[in-house]
Amino acid sequence: MAETFLGPVIQKLVDLLAEEVNLLKGVHKEAKSLKDDLNSYGCVKIHEGVQSLEELQTLTFVEAYDDGVDFVKELGKLMKLETLGLGKVTAEMVKDLGISIGKMNHLEELFINSIKEEEILDFNCILSPPRSLRFLSLRCRLEVLPKWISTLQNLRGLTLRFTRLTDEPLKYLKGLPNLTFIRLFQAYDGEELHFEEGGFQKLKEVLLGKLARLKVVKIDRGALPLLELFQVEACLLMQEIPSNIEHLPSLKSLQIKDMPKEFVAGLQPNGGLHYSKIKHVPSVSIQYKHGGWTTFLSYKLGEPDLLQRLQ
Repeated sequence: MAETFLGPVIQKLVDLLAEEVNLLKGVHKEAKSLKDDLNSYGCVKIHEGVQSLEELQTLTFVEAYDDGVDFVKELGKLMKLETLGLGKVTAEMVKDLGISIGKMNHLEELFINSIKEEEILDFNCILSPPRSLRFLSLRCRLEVLPKWISTLQNLRGLTLRFTRLTDEPLKYLKGLPNLTFIRLFQAYDGEELHFEEGGFQKLKEVLLGKLARLKVVKIDRGALPLLELFQVEACLLMQEIPSNIEHLPSLKSLQIKDMPKEFVAGLQPNGGLHYSKIKHVPSVSIQYKHGGWTTFLSYKLGEPDLLQRLQ
């Protein structure tokens, strides 16, 4: 017999989830308050009793794997959900998950993690995405970027991890009128990203990480007028800073993490080929990983220790 988490256990889960989300929202702004990597925290298993949660507004840190299709079908009954986070999603579940998501007319935040990095999930099966969706995080392989993402007029934040797209994604996102941040982490396998003229008028943050084949980032004049933070991490084939970065009027912070020596050397004062492009940026941070996965040593431009490291 399947395990049943009902009564006080379910109520405790609901209370803890609500407390977590409220705490995070109070500390951080927008979707950064919600953790988009569910697997790093572990997920709760709910085997039965979803129908008893029809008033629930927040459901995160939940594993979909054990009960598979039946579980994601049951999610369609939670039509008042505003936040949904699922881990261990498989390709076999996606069609029914898409149907369930299409019933969630109040959904604002959606976080999906596949059961493994190489699992390909086809979210084009979602024919009626919630128009209320503001934050979306997909941590899975994608063959193509779901077409419906470009229709999300209220979308403010997009995180793509391990999607390994081969088609340049920015051309499908440039017209989103309220998008304020994009995070692409092992998300694209192409050589060029292009922020086109007139696009991304409200974007404030761009984070690019471990794009293994990326060589060039182009920024047209007139794109990214409100961009405040640009971060690039471990894009090892990039040799120089994005074109026209010197024309971004709102840029406040440039964060360079684990980038090639040639890239970083070109940004240094007193001889760096590209220093003139970034000298207007109030905060420029050069960081290299040290010890653990999340520990970085941080340097300022021209700092002796950094220059020694670049030799």
